Amino acid sequence: MKKRLFLKRVIAAFCMMSLIAGSMAMRGDVMKVQAADADVVVVDINGESVESAANNVNGLTYKGFGVLNANSTSNLLIDYKYQNPAVYRELLQILFGGEHPIMTHIKMEMGNDGNNSTGADSCTKRYEDEEADVSRSPGFILAADAKKINPDIKVSILRWQMPRWVEDYWNSDRKGAGYEAVYTWYKETILDAYEKYGYILDYINPDANETQNPDDDFIKWFRERLNSDDEFPSYMDENAIKAYHSIKIIASDEYLSFKIVANMLKDEQLFDSVDAIGSHYNTGERSNIDCANMADIEDKEVWYSEGCGNFSFTEYQKKKTDAYGAGTMGGFQSPLAMIDCMIKSAVYSRMTHYVFQPAIGSFYEGSQFDHKELLSAREPWAGTVHYDEALYCLSHISKFAKLGWENESNTKGIWRYIADASNNTSSGTEHLSNENGNPSYMTLASPDKKDFSTIIVNNSNKSLTYKIETFGMDIDDSKELELWETKTDSYFQYKGNIKHADDGYIVNVEPFSMVTVTTLNCNGKEEYTKRLPSDKPGMVLDTDATGSFIDTTDSNVLYADDYEYKNYPADYLEKRGNEPRYTVDSTGAFYVEDGRLIQKLDTEISQWRVNEPSAVVGDFRWMNYKAAVDIQIPDYGFAGIVIREQTGMNYRDSGYSLKINESGDWVFSKRRSELAKGSVDANDDGLYKLAITGKGNVITAEINGEKVYEYTDSNAELFGRVRFFSGWNEAYYDNLLVTKLEGGDTLDTIPYGGNIIDNSDENVDYEGNWTITSARGSSDDWYRTTSKSSTVGASFTFDVNTDAFALIGENTSGSVEVYDNGELVEADGIINQSNKHGSFLVIDGLGKGDHNIKVVLKSGSITLDAIMPIGELPTHVIKSDLSGNWEAVDKNQNPQPIVTPAPVTPVVQQPSGTTSTTVENTPKPVKTKLAKVKLKSAKRVKGKVKITWKRNSKADGYVLERSVGNKKKFKAIKTIKKNKTVSYIDKKASAKKMCYYRIRAYKKNGNKKTYSKYSNVIKVKPTK
Repeated sequence: MKKRLFLKRVIAAFCMMSLIAGSMAMRGDVMKVQAADADVVVVDINGESVESAANNVNGLTYKGFGVLNANSTSNLLIDYKYQNPAVYRELLQILFGGEHPIMTHIKMEMGNDGNNSTGADSCTKRYEDEEADVSRSPGFILAADAKKINPDIKVSILRWQMPRWVEDYWNSDRKGAGYEAVYTWYKETILDAYEKYGYILDYINPDANETQNPDDDFIKWFRERLNSDDEFPSYMDENAIKAYHSIKIIASDEYLSFKIVANMLKDEQLFDSVDAIGSHYNTGERSNIDCANMADIEDKEVWYSEGCGNFSFTEYQKKKTDAYGAGTMGGFQSPLAMIDCMIKSAVYSRMTHYVFQPAIGSFYEGSQFDHKELLSAREPWAGTVHYDEALYCLSHISKFAKLGWENESNTKGIWRYIADASNNTSSGTEHLSNENGNPSYMTLASPDKKDFSTIIVNNSNKSLTYKIETFGMDIDDSKELELWETKTDSYFQYKGNIKHADDGYIVNVEPFSMVTVTTLNCNGKEEYTKRLPSDKPGMVLDTDATGSFIDTTDSNVLYADDYEYKNYPADYLEKRGNEPRYTVDSTGAFYVEDGRLIQKLDTEISQWRVNEPSAVVGDFRWMNYKAAVDIQIPDYGFAGIVIREQTGMNYRDSGYSLKINESGDWVFSKRRSELAKGSVDANDDGLYKLAITGKGNVITAEINGEKVYEYTDSNAELFGRVRFFSGWNEAYYDNLLVTKLEGGDTLDTIPYGGNIIDNSDENVDYEGNWTITSARGSSDDWYRTTSKSSTVGASFTFDVNTDAFALIGENTSGSVEVYDNGELVEADGIINQSNKHGSFLVIDGLGKGDHNIKVVLKSGSITLDAIMPIGELPTHVIKSDLSGNWEAVDKNQNPQPIVTPAPVTPVVQQPSGTTSTTVENTPKPVKTKLAKVKLKSAKRVKGKVKITWKRNSKADGYVLERSVGNKKKFKAIKTIKKNKTVSYIDKKASAKKMCYYRIRAYKKNGNKKTYSKYSNVIKVKPTK
């Protein structure tokens, strides 16, 4: 091997000299073109380079993108599968289905029941003497379902920390019993996945996640152990055993480094043991020649094995006021920066695979590192999913190449990364910036030289021009290239064909946009024209007494769980590893046993940000309610309950808690502050009934039906979920019952708020001096966005149709004026001190109807994170069956991609050798006749025109039009996307001419919109 390495390094040196010479020549060509053609960037696609790359089977095959399942980020997906199987199928199809799937890999961090950032993943083998159970982890279930859709999906695992029994062996006899314990944990997990779901994992990292010192000896030992193991259960046939022995090794998932590369070059056995090299949050530098050579010359895979997605909704990016990318989807930590990162990592380090942490955000809002995902699935009871437009950016790569892993005979036709037709000089190593508009492009080509796609990112405010030239490709000059573009408010659009001229193809790239130029013929094909599903309105978790049905009207119950699940299939718990419904762990082994929820761990474990065991359930919009639960502490320690929980992993970070120990000693706290303590008579069995009631700013604690403390909070936390907690001791929880309060819809009794309005929502308008941050804000802010001002007179406006609302954000002091439909309703609203996700001002008594609210800063400063309407019931209040249905997923009934709101006919994609059938009928789109909207008024206010209209309850939105000077030339000036918005301020109305206004409603019907007739016309006289 050492001789081979030496020869390869000689060849590498020669290749690098040739590459440098070629690069210098190319830069000379670019300089000539720049002088003549105003800074044109030339992209040379050379057939010889494609031929060379085609002979590289592993290092240059572009593998696409992966989903990281870890730290509870996907834990609620298991509930989507049960409660809304059609939505779950749709999610799988969008990510993993079709001819060009967006995602090609699912990676899992092996949990040990401790935190590994946002929360905990259940350990597959908690104790040495128990059987492994992968069904505790939604990642293994997700992988199984994804592989039904696309059998080529790769699955990999690595460990974060070890379960206690493994760690004890590791610390006492590392290279003996320690090595074997880790191997046993991995092996039994892998075999259980095969027994339950029929697949063998493709990759393992034996080392710890984000190590700074790769464990070379253990990696080599593990490879040998995999190869030599011959002890397998009877259900493992010959092919399964062969697949087990063929599992590849990835190392070493370092954070910001490539130490494993240098180690591999020094150690022949290590070199031969490692198939893929992975690093986190590290695009690399030009000096990473050894890493690039691992792909180019040694044919090793190099992965960006953990990276970031989008840091807030793409739609919210537009609101930001940062100088870099203000008003666009570009800038720092934007979708364009995300693609820039992929290009740079391929250019510098030959990373041809990018794994998102996370791609799917299916855990409760407010946890650590929220928001970073590409799609959000946080309400399994409602089936709502937000598919971010950043997915369109990934489609610019995945839809225009055949991505994945080559076969051993190199005949699959996976497209290759072409290094000398790619370039990037962006600043940074993870969150990139490119304000100067430096070249950023990547070319992928088919190994037969017949096709290529070049992806270009322009994350600057400059217009750029590229020229693509081909040499030695099997492409005729008559070939036209398709141009696809994504920019602000225009995602993944075909922009026409480019003809060959002047020895190349000229491509103009607009500011803050990305394009793909391709030889493929994609325009008009369904896979490219379908849109991602639009957002559906959220629905507050409000069930009947069983907790199995949405029911907002028939009972006083908000939520209930007796952990019996009698309304569910008999194997409900078994198929989900006894994990409780809607419950997300943050440290601890919480699972259902004998009809109760148990926290089993009695020994502290290694984890990130050490915390005591806790688990959360419920809805962040819950407001006034009583939460009661039976708690048993059978031996020693403590346990408790929290209401109005709004933050991350630690039960002390938000809300009000009641804790009790086995002897009956109790403590009541707000956050980390102990407010009262006492004792009740001890029960011999350690069983107590705890309850906390939040009624406005009055919090009452009860034990065994008796009030033990009442607290009036002058700065109350008003919203949040329920959390259980314990010490490092066994604890049982049963008969959870969350009930509404008597008293009607007053501010102190209304059970929950409505869907929050983010500060960066398009329907929140600002005047004055504001700093609006998107993506760069704290992960504890909703969607990492905030709006801040310290300028007296600065204001913001929004619409609600509820009697009350709360303003949310982290503040210290100040005051505001509040106007409702132009009338002053609060002359001196005090900005209360508040934490993130906390309310700093509540306004009620607005009455029924539509309200245009204006908030004006009088003194101090203000930080707005979100607006919570109070008193709004879910818009689709129906009694929905949540009793669970696995059949549509478990019987390989996997429909084709469903990526439009319109109903489609899902077609089963069965494994090879089976027959496809339809699984459901396609209802025809229903045409809804919309009534004409009545325009109520149009008045000039301080140089602007405020227009109001009567709400159309059946509409999805409105289109407002204006004509200047006459009634003949109406033009649309605003599309309002919310049914409840019934006013608009026209800031560009002419002051010198008569302005006429009209409006019409629309309703979405698949990809089309049905419009009402136009309203009456109202005119506004000029002021000059």
